[in-house]
Amino acid sequence: MNCIKCKSELADKAVYCHVCGKKQVVQRGSALKRANGTGSVYKQAGDKTWTAVKVLGYEALDNGKTKRIEVKRKGFRTKADAFAALPELGRRSRQIDNAISFRGVYELWLTDYDKRGRSSKTRANYTAAFKHFQDIWWLPFDEIMIDDLQECIDDCPHGKRTKQNMKTTIGLIYDYVLPRGYLSSPLNLGRLLFVGNDTQSTRIAFTKSQLDAIIDSIDVMPAARLIYIHCLLGFRPHEFITLQVSDYHKEIIDGVEVGYFVAGEKTEAGIDRTVTVSPKIKPMIDMMIGDRLTGNVFMDPKGDKITPKKYRLDFYDTLDRIGIDNPVDEISKMKTYSPHCCRHTFATLIKNISAADKDKRSLTGHASQQMIEHYQHSNLKDLLNITDQI
Repeated sequence: MNCIKCKSELADKAVYCHVCGKKQVVQRGSALKRANGTGSVYKQAGDKTWTAVKVLGYEALDNGKTKRIEVKRKGFRTKADAFAALPELGRRSRQIDNAISFRGVYELWLTDYDKRGRSSKTRANYTAAFKHFQDIWWLPFDEIMIDDLQECIDDCPHGKRTKQNMKTTIGLIYDYVLPRGYLSSPLNLGRLLFVGNDTQSTRIAFTKSQLDAIIDSIDVMPAARLIYIHCLLGFRPHEFITLQVSDYHKEIIDGVEVGYFVAGEKTEAGIDRTVTVSPKIKPMIDMMIGDRLTGNVFMDPKGDKITPKKYRLDFYDTLDRIGIDNPVDEISKMKTYSPHCCRHTFATLIKNISAADKDKRSLTGHASQQMIEHYQHSNLKDLLNITDQI
């Protein structure tokens, strides 16, 4: 063997070089790498005990990055003890972080589903069905309500088979979650979803008299103002309450200041679409924004962000105080009116306005990919022609 420093020839198994005195490093075999998903152990500097950690899955964040979801257990006296605890570590996790999104829980379920060697065709049906829930992917899982899920099914443009797959997928996710103690409620919301038939829909819009009642309550109920603005913008509920001040723009057209949002999500047609603001609600929006340059457009009276759950509860409470009857449907077990009805109200208001269909589709974010490729972007004046007539 030769010295690792001066390359002098040494006797076999020599510890030091007799020429330069360099200590020789004995080469050892590489440590075996643990398989993905089986976990690992480590000891931090200054800590006499070992920690076992296992990655449960990954959550996609709004900024395009991912958040690792893991469970840890500390305090093992030896490295061997920490390794021995890994197989049961995931099962000991009895609670999901409240901030984990619906998409994050879905990823956990899918990982578990794949371990069972199910049919790839069936799996493809479930993953395709889950895409129709994109509107609520980023909601915290523990905040999701039956209305959120049902509205996604109602909005699905496909037939009963696809909607049935959506219902089945949600049922399986809750079947995975409930036995693991992730939720305090034992209710499987997937079992309560209503599919109906290809022509039946639970969508409903406010009538003119109901909308007038909401308008009359604006001065005494801040939430009524929010509902009215929502009805005249037509965004999906989650899009609406997360609108940013930076999404709002103003321009002078024909000597008049107009406002519009460039925002939206869910589908290719809905992402960053231009939604012009009716002159009926522009002063309200300008007042709410004031001189702010950042943050959410719509805040609660205390200046805090409005969560989907809070918006929904305030919505129900406001309708009750106004006197708008909101019974629970016997079949779907949903209230007749939900925040999503504001979007349907907007679609109803623009339905009979004389304007190009492509402009109406652009405002609601329902244009198909073929329509996007066929038509140029809608002109701002064309969109104002619609919202100014609402």
